[in-house]
Amino acid sequence: MRYQSLRELIILTIFLSVWFCATPQYSSNWMDDGDYPDAHVANPDYLISQDLNRPIIIACHGFSASTAEWREFKKYAEVHSDAYVQLVLLGGHGRSLKVFKKTTWEDWRTPIEDAIRYYSNKGFKNIHLIGSSAAAPLLLSLSTSEVMRSHSIKSIIFVDPFIIARPKFYSYIDSPLSWIIRDVPVYWGKPKDWRKDFYGHYPIAALKQLKLLTDKTELKLANPLALPEWVSIAVFQSSGDPVSDPQGATLLTQQLTPFPDLYVVESNLHVFTRSVGQDPKEGTPKDAQNQRWAFDEFLKFCKVAQR
Repeated sequence: MRYQSLRELIILTIFLSVWFCATPQYSSNWMDDGDYPDAHVANPDYLISQDLNRPIIIACHGFSASTAEWREFKKYAEVHSDAYVQLVLLGGHGRSLKVFKKTTWEDWRTPIEDAIRYYSNKGFKNIHLIGSSAAAPLLLSLSTSEVMRSHSIKSIIFVDPFIIARPKFYSYIDSPLSWIIRDVPVYWGKPKDWRKDFYGHYPIAALKQLKLLTDKTELKLANPLALPEWVSIAVFQSSGDPVSDPQGATLLTQQLTPFPDLYVVESNLHVFTRSVGQDPKEGTPKDAQNQRWAFDEFLKFCKVAQR
């Protein structure tokens, strides 16, 4: 009996190794497709607006996501205001999980820097930054850089900032299973079209980079962190966020200057501002109302003319 149990354990271990260690094959309709073409996947340097008088909102998505995270806001803002919303695809993100595994958090940040530098150098004077989830620490990592010191940047908005993770989020990294399962599947129970816009696996290497980023951010926020005095800051936090601990949002309001405005939203969603990819079982009828309210608040905070 003991021999049989050992044999079953060995077989299970081999099965898990083969199943989870194999690189998932991403089909061409994931992260980008004909119905929702994402120019940033084909061309990360995709930058459109040439109207120097038009307000620019640079919207940055979170870890393992895509520009789909802000597609709804872009559509809304460009209909209801005179702002242009520039969607930024983080470095290493897109169709290739193989590339994602090899990139560092600094690589993820590079397109954000490039977008800010592009619009600043072109002469735009009314630039606003908005970052969801892991885009928050990426933006904060630029706090002392020359691109963030541009007088063209008028405001920064953080949505469900991933500063402090919920207790169980990183637990897998230190687990013995991390030596077996190198690409953690996260698509179980997700909506059918979820993998069109989000990675279905978290590579262990990418999770370690994310932890390195958040550890550095927490260390930086152990002391007051000054952003340019001319920049207005707002933090929007879902009260029941299952991924980002709301204490992270509180930490930002305590340590950042100028002092941010904090908006706590009654929601159980992470990145409550998107309906794309959300699990209907986790949502409530109020989520659509929260999204519309937040979009209007973003435009008011950026002080762009609304239609």
